[in-house]
Amino acid sequence: MTAAAALVIATAVVAADMQALRLVYGADLGVEPAKLPSLGVRWVGLCVGCAWAGLLAAGLFRVTAAGVAAVSRYRC
Repeated sequence: MTAAAALVIATAVVAADMQALRLVYGADLGVEPAKLPSLGVRWVGLCVGCAWAGLLAAGLFRVTAAGVAAVSRYRC
């Protein structure tokens, strides 16, 4: 469920960004179609990985103060 929500939000962001780019630069964006599948797979992996990391952190630190204390203790 978390991964699906992350992908829905990320897709909405990409759609909004594409519309903003079209508004600024016009219809010709110059995207190479050969690289799109590879970039898409990497992008989906990043979105799902971040969603799972957030879910793990939420389960691990059920109290915000404990999460902040754990992060601030191991700062460089």
